[in-house]
Amino acid sequence: MADGAINVTVPGWQLFKWGDAGLVIFNPTDDWFSGSTGGTPTGADGTNVFSTFQAATGEFAGVYQVIAETPLTAGQTYTLTVAIGDYNNNTPTRWHLAISTSSMALGSYLVNYSPTNGNELLTNDAFKDFSVQYTATGLEPQIGENLRITIWGQNHGGGGTHVPFDNARLTAIPEPSAALLGGIGCLLLLRRRSR
Repeated sequence: MADGAINVTVPGWQLFKWGDAGLVIFNPTDDWFSGSTGGTPTGADGTNVFSTFQAATGEFAGVYQVIAETPLTAGQTYTLTVAIGDYNNNTPTRWHLAISTSSMALGSYLVNYSPTNGNELLTNDAFKDFSVQYTATGLEPQIGENLRITIWGQNHGGGGTHVPFDNARLTAIPEPSAALLGGIGCLLLLRRRSR
C-alpha cells in the first residue's frame, strides 16, 4: 500500500475486542517508525504491518487465526514467534502471545506469554521478535485439534493504544525420539505475514 494507507480488511485473521477497538493493516510513515516512509520499519519484514487498536483504558483488542491442517500432536514442540513494534510516542500497553486449539475458549490457552511490565522489553521505534513455546505431552484433551495462534494487547494508559505486529511464524518440531522412530524429522514453518 501507499505510505500512510490503511486497510481494515485483514484476510485470515479474526478480531476479538472489548469496546471501541479494531484491527488494520497499514503502511507506516516516519511519524510511526523513523525511516519507514518508502521502506520497511526496522525489525519488520515488509512495508505493510498489522496493528490492533484499543481506545478504552484497561480493555483488550487482539486477533487470532486457526492454522488449518496443523493439529496438536503428542511429542511436538510448537513455537510462535511474532515481531512486535513500539512506535514513536506509544501509549503504554501490555501485549500477549498465545498458542491454543480451535475448541478452546478465547482466554484459555495451552501457553501464554507477555512481558511483566508493559513495554519494558520492546525496542522503541522498531520491531523486535518475541516467542512463546509449548510441547504437547499427549495427555491434553485437545490432541488432534487444529492449533490457534493469538496476539493481543491491553490499553494501560489514557487515550488509544496500538499494538503493531508483523511476521507471525509458527513452527512445529517433533520430539527427537519420535523423529528417529519415523525415520525422518520434519519442520513445519507456517508464515502469516502482510506483504
